[in-house]
Amino acid sequence: MNDTAAEKFPPHIPDVALAHPSDELERQIRTVTELLASVASIQEENRDNQIYSMKEAYWNRQYDVVLDALEKKEITREQAKNIFKTHQAESEMKAETDNLTLVYNRQGFSRRIVEVMSHATRSLEPVSIAVLDIDFFKKFNDLYGHDVGDAVLHQVAAFLKENSRTSDIIGRIGGEEFALLMPATSEDGAITHLEKLRETITGIVGEALIGMGYTINIPITISVGSAQREPSGPHDPVKKDEIDMLVKSADDRLYLAKKTGRNKVVSSINEDAVKDYLANNPPPEETR
Repeated sequence: MNDTAAEKFPPHIPDVALAHPSDELERQIRTVTELLASVASIQEENRDNQIYSMKEAYWNRQYDVVLDALEKKEITREQAKNIFKTHQAESEMKAETDNLTLVYNRQGFSRRIVEVMSHATRSLEPVSIAVLDIDFFKKFNDLYGHDVGDAVLHQVAAFLKENSRTSDIIGRIGGEEFALLMPATSEDGAITHLEKLRETITGIVGEALIGMGYTINIPITISVGSAQREPSGPHDPVKKDEIDMLVKSADDRLYLAKKTGRNKVVSSINEDAVKDYLANNPPPEETR
């Protein structure tokens, strides 16, 4: 925010305790806060300049609205600040949420993984990540239609949320691909949890779909790749390359799971055995 914008919030205007802000004021504020949400679609090379320009427009226009409302004694200074904070938080959350599954989208998940790994570095805790893929997802769309495919995605996300800890972070990072970030979780702990998810998802999600009125003859299973970052002592802030390598390790193991029959969890513990099996038993060409 620049100094000119800040000066538009003059200290001499009195606080007046009145009713809630008008619907028109709410509408105007919601309109300008939506500027923030559109930042997510900006091309990377123009991102910094665009973010700066949009924030300037956002704050300047907001202060005009606030000044007018204060002068008309429609709201107090504190009420206006609270409205701004609420709508800004809503816009930022919307920009990081997958509309269909209501878990983090790739952008939101990427932000959270930086936060979690930075905390783990400071606290000397392990971090585990898993990349999960719904097996043969294309068949749900092809045989039953996209409504069923969307219902499968929604119910899988709901299953992951209901059967994970509140500290775990879930994101939809691709079409039928989800990621599960598990703070303060060792490799053994992660594998135990992931195997339980794999073993129970078919029945629980299948029953949920029946409850929605869908009858499908394809069992819902998942393939999973898991990777861990063990504590190694405090050091410099987590680098993007380090995060990318962790995610790539999980993704590479997901590939192995899919190429060796699906419906399994591959981690560093069984990775070599799975690779040996794959080398001696090349998979047939399959459709996802």
